[in-house]
Amino acid sequence: MGQNDGVIRRYLEEGLVALLPGYREEDGGTQVYTLCGAHRDPRSLPWLVEVLARFYRLDLAAVRRHTGRLLELSHHIPLPLADGLVLLPVKVRQAATLGENTTGYINQLQVEGVDAMGGGNGVDGENWETSEMNGGSPNGTAPSYAEQTLYAAGDPSLIRSRIICRGGLIICCREES
Repeated sequence: MGQNDGVIRRYLEEGLVALLPGYREEDGGTQVYTLCGAHRDPRSLPWLVEVLARFYRLDLAAVRRHTGRLLELSHHIPLPLADGLVLLPVKVRQAATLGENTTGYINQLQVEGVDAMGGGNGVDGENWETSEMNGGSPNGTAPSYAEQTLYAAGDPSLIRSRIICRGGLIICCREES
């Protein structure tokens, strides 16, 4: 087992919830959220996704091609990597510089619900319409770390939904620009 396999195995054993791009203040990297807490990984998000695919002995490009054809998508293609791990791409921030990663991945099987914007500014919790998924409720679980809502920097009026994950993590998603 290689060094990368050990890190990936740890994230998976802890219950991988989300992989989100790091921010400039942190010099890039990836924020990895598991049911046990948050980890700062110095490697890029695309690199970690590639290593996850290799962990399962998958060709990531082939997975993207096949899934894209099945779903008739050419961008933002979900990545079914294993039982218990389907990575959904979501836009979580605006790019501050050209080429900066704005898309993160959320494990679909860790999603409890989605709050869609219902008309107001939504940032303070007003005018959200909630849809529960996977039979869960965000208040019905015991978060392994304090409930945390992640708001990306930028114009708050561009936030279109919040994804409520197991473990108390709430991720705000932005509209494509």
